[in-house]
Amino acid sequence: EDRIAVYNDRYAQITSQLHADAKGAAHFHIPKIDERVRPVCDSLQINLRGLTGEQVQAFLGHTKRRGMPVGLFGSADNARNFRNWQYSPIATDVEFTEAMIAAAIDVRLPLSFETEDFDQMGKVLLAALADTLE
Repeated sequence: EDRIAVYNDRYAQITSQLHADAKGAAHFHIPKIDERVRPVCDSLQINLRGLTGEQVQAFLGHTKRRGMPVGLFGSADNARNFRNWQYSPIATDVEFTEAMIAAAIDVRLPLSFETEDFDQMGKVLLAALADTLE
Protein backbone atom coordinates (compact mmCIF):
# COMPACT_ATOMS: atom_id res chain seq x y z
CA GLU A 1 0.00 0.00 0.00
CA ASP A 2 2.84 2.39 0.79
CA ARG A 3 4.48 1.75 -2.58
CA ILE A 4 1.21 2.28 -4.42
CA ALA A 5 0.82 5.64 -2.68
CA VAL A 6 4.36 6.66 -3.68
CA TYR A 7 3.82 5.64 -7.31
CA ASN A 8 0.51 7.46 -7.55
CA ASP A 9 1.82 10.62 -5.84
CA ARG A 10 4.77 10.78 -8.24
CA TYR A 11 2.48 10.20 -11.21
CA ALA A 12 0.30 13.11 -10.07
CA GLN A 13 3.43 15.25 -9.61
CA ILE A 14 4.78 14.69 -13.12
CA THR A 15 1.42 14.91 -14.89
CA SER A 16 0.68 18.22 -13.14
CA GLN A 17 4.07 19.54 -14.21
CA LEU A 18 3.51 18.55 -17.84
CA HIS A 19 0.01 20.03 -17.98
CA ALA A 20 1.10 23.29 -16.29
CA ASP A 21 3.28 24.03 -19.33
CA ALA A 22 1.36 25.44 -22.32
CA LYS A 23 3.21 23.36 -24.92
CA GLY A 24 3.03 20.30 -22.70
CA ALA A 25 -0.71 20.75 -22.27
CA ALA A 26 -1.11 21.12 -26.04
CA HIS A 27 1.04 18.18 -27.13
CA PHE A 28 1.09 15.73 -24.21
CA HIS A 29 -2.27 14.01 -23.96
CA ILE A 30 -2.30 11.83 -20.88
CA PRO A 31 -5.30 9.51 -20.91
CA LYS A 32 -7.57 9.91 -17.90
CA ILE A 33 -7.56 6.97 -15.51
CA ASP A 34 -10.95 5.29 -15.42
CA GLU A 35 -12.63 5.90 -12.06
CA ARG A 36 -13.62 2.23 -11.89
CA VAL A 37 -10.01 1.05 -11.48
CA ARG A 38 -7.51 1.44 -8.69
CA PRO A 39 -4.28 2.32 -10.47
CA VAL A 40 -0.69 1.62 -9.62
CA CYS A 41 0.98 4.33 -11.69
CA ASP A 42 4.41 2.81 -12.27
CA SER A 43 4.55 4.23 -15.78
CA LEU A 44 3.16 7.19 -17.64
CA GLN A 45 1.58 6.84 -21.07
CA ILE A 46 1.51 9.96 -23.21
CA ASN A 47 -0.07 10.43 -26.62
CA LEU A 48 2.01 12.94 -28.56
CA ARG A 49 -0.58 15.15 -30.21
CA GLY A 50 -0.08 17.40 -33.21
CA LEU A 51 3.34 15.99 -34.10
CA THR A 52 4.35 14.49 -37.42
CA GLY A 53 6.04 11.11 -37.61
CA GLU A 54 9.37 12.90 -38.07
CA GLN A 55 8.72 15.02 -34.99
CA VAL A 56 7.85 11.95 -32.92
CA GLN A 57 11.18 10.40 -33.92
CA ALA A 58 12.96 13.67 -33.14
CA PHE A 59 11.29 13.77 -29.71
CA LEU A 60 12.49 10.23 -28.98
CA GLY A 61 16.00 11.26 -30.00
CA HIS A 62 15.91 14.35 -27.78
CA THR A 63 14.85 12.38 -24.70
CA LYS A 64 17.52 9.77 -25.36
CA ARG A 65 20.18 12.45 -25.85
CA ARG A 66 19.22 13.84 -22.46
CA GLY A 67 19.70 10.42 -20.85
CA MET A 68 16.03 9.51 -20.52
CA PRO A 69 14.94 7.30 -23.39
CA VAL A 70 11.23 6.61 -23.58
CA GLY A 71 9.43 3.72 -25.26
CA LEU A 72 7.29 4.12 -28.36
CA PHE A 73 4.30 1.76 -28.39
CA GLY A 74 4.49 1.46 -32.17
CA SER A 75 8.17 0.53 -32.19
CA ALA A 76 9.08 -2.69 -33.97
CA ASP A 77 10.67 -3.98 -30.75
CA ASN A 78 7.92 -2.98 -28.29
CA ALA A 79 5.91 -5.88 -26.88
CA ARG A 80 2.87 -3.60 -26.67
CA ASN A 81 2.85 -3.24 -30.45
CA PHE A 82 0.20 -5.70 -31.59
CA ARG A 83 2.25 -6.38 -34.73
CA ASN A 84 4.74 -8.22 -32.49
CA TRP A 85 2.19 -10.54 -30.91
CA GLN A 86 2.74 -14.18 -31.76
CA TYR A 87 -0.25 -15.67 -29.93
CA SER A 88 -3.08 -14.33 -32.07
CA PRO A 89 -3.79 -13.38 -35.66
CA ILE A 90 -2.59 -9.90 -36.56
CA ALA A 91 -5.41 -7.39 -36.82
CA THR A 92 -6.16 -5.79 -40.17
CA ASP A 93 -7.91 -2.55 -41.12
CA VAL A 94 -6.79 -0.83 -37.92
CA GLU A 95 -5.42 2.43 -39.28
CA PHE A 96 -6.56 4.40 -36.22
CA THR A 97 -4.74 2.01 -33.90
CA GLU A 98 -1.62 2.13 -36.06
CA ALA A 99 -1.66 5.93 -36.03
CA MET A 100 -2.23 6.05 -32.29
CA ILE A 101 0.63 3.73 -31.32
CA ALA A 102 2.95 5.57 -33.71
CA ALA A 103 2.69 8.59 -31.39
CA ALA A 104 2.13 6.95 -27.98
CA ILE A 105 5.04 6.77 -25.57
CA ASP A 106 5.67 5.06 -22.26
CA VAL A 107 7.74 6.64 -19.49
CA ARG A 108 8.82 4.36 -16.66
CA LEU A 109 8.41 5.81 -13.17
CA PRO A 110 10.91 3.77 -11.14
CA LEU A 111 10.22 3.33 -7.45
CA SER A 112 13.99 3.38 -6.84
CA PHE A 113 14.19 7.04 -7.93
CA GLU A 114 13.90 9.87 -5.44
CA THR A 115 10.75 11.99 -5.50
CA GLU A 116 12.85 14.98 -6.59
CA ASP A 117 13.94 13.05 -9.71
CA PHE A 118 10.44 13.27 -11.12
CA ASP A 119 10.67 17.04 -11.42
CA GLN A 120 13.81 16.52 -13.51
CA MET A 121 12.05 13.88 -15.63
CA GLY A 122 9.27 16.35 -16.37
CA LYS A 123 11.85 18.98 -17.33
CA VAL A 124 13.50 16.52 -19.72
CA LEU A 125 10.19 15.72 -21.41
CA LEU A 126 9.33 19.41 -21.77
CA ALA A 127 12.81 20.29 -23.05
CA ALA A 128 12.66 17.46 -25.60
CA LEU A 129 9.28 18.76 -26.75
CA ALA A 130 10.64 22.32 -27.04
CA ASP A 131 13.59 21.05 -29.10
CA THR A 132 11.22 19.09 -31.32
CA LEU A 133 9.03 22.12 -31.98
CA GLU A 134 11.92 24.47 -32.82
